[in-house]
Amino acid sequence: KLNQTELGQVQECLTLPGPVDLPFSHDDVRVYIDDLFSEGFLQPLQVDDPSVISKLTAQEIWIAVGIQVQGEKDSSARLQELIEGAGRSLPKEGCSYQDWLLFGHRWAQVTARFYSGGTSGDCSLSDLFVSVRDRVDSAFSDWMLHSYAGLYNQPPLPPVMVHHIPRFLARQMEDCPKTRIALVVVDGMAFDQWVTIRDVLIDQERNMLLSEHAVFAWVPTVTSVSRQAMLAGKPPLYFPDTIGTTDAEERLWRQFWSDYGLSTSEIAYIRGVSESRHISRVSEAAETPRTRVLAVIVDKLDKIIHGMELGTGGMQNQVLQWAKQGFLRDLIRTLMDSGFRVFLVSDHGNVECVGIGRPSEGTIADVRGERVRIYRNAELRSLSRSQYPDTLEWPTIGLPDDYLPLLANGRYGFISAGATLVSHGGSSLDEVVVPLVEVKRRMQ
Repeated sequence: KLNQTELGQVQECLTLPGPVDLPFSHDDVRVYIDDLFSEGFLQPLQVDDPSVISKLTAQEIWIAVGIQVQGEKDSSARLQELIEGAGRSLPKEGCSYQDWLLFGHRWAQVTARFYSGGTSGDCSLSDLFVSVRDRVDSAFSDWMLHSYAGLYNQPPLPPVMVHHIPRFLARQMEDCPKTRIALVVVDGMAFDQWVTIRDVLIDQERNMLLSEHAVFAWVPTVTSVSRQAMLAGKPPLYFPDTIGTTDAEERLWRQFWSDYGLSTSEIAYIRGVSESRHISRVSEAAETPRTRVLAVIVDKLDKIIHGMELGTGGMQNQVLQWAKQGFLRDLIRTLMDSGFRVFLVSDHGNVECVGIGRPSEGTIADVRGERVRIYRNAELRSLSRSQYPDTLEWPTIGLPDDYLPLLANGRYGFISAGATLVSHGGSSLDEVVVPLVEVKRRMQ
């Protein structure tokens, strides 16, 4: 039953008024409940007494999926069910982009639970996870080659790609002219890392409500391409002169909102925010009454990525420790206290990759990353492709004509053969599908 003290307020906010009593035990409803908990849409109730579950009757045992003993890790059985469920729900050939956005959210839950559940050392579970992950990688790679080119011209409402986000935010301001909007860009945050951060945020701030969505990053999934497109509100082909740097971001962000009709004093941009001592800079901009839109670039995770040699598990652990420090909670709280609607997003994700060798090309490649090499000449790119068969000549979709990416296929990287590293730049699901989250406060 809905909390009676909030019932009137809740019903006023519902688009479709519903019943006061929801029949969760009804077979037609119950069949969906375990998926909602497994996929993270509902959070389990934390209890201190392990005997609570054992005391459930045969008619009540179905609710065990929504109960978790304090400090207990996800069980192997629960993780196995989660992994197998993801395998069964893998989008089929010819599916829509919406199917992959939805699945990206689900796969992020699987990845986060697998690496944080204390069971990644279980050989049978690891084999199952890798088997399903390989299927995911193959299916998404095929879909990207056939369907990605049609995404950037999709209507921006709701946003499909990261460069649609400014127009989406502008619509929020049109619907409510007094709205103040803050866009918090967590550079390099993969969806599974958001799941870890989200769980910590919910524990830290019980009054926080999160509305989660997913969007596609730009390929190659590097900051100067995808984040710059996001802040410019345009595909990368419109900024060929600055595609290799982030120095023009603030100008492009201001240009978008200036074209929308805001004055210079109403637009703010702050980068290099990664520690609690940096929040005062954000607070100063947020407390300026004339500020209407504010972009905040949080670069801590990207710094962790580029020093991470312990794989996805190590990355998850570092993300967890960072989230527990409370920096992101305090940043969001500062913005909300100043009256901003807060949207949190990532410009690209990251992936654990295995080395296939590091090409010795001197100045032949303009960009020499671990997951992508950029060439200005098609023949030079083809030459490198012939030397490294586990690579892909990515088409210039939405990119300048002379910006020619060579991607490392699958989960490979341009690093020493056999070495492992967490990086980004490729076209895997973990790098391309990223979270877009609106953060709200629960009604008082």
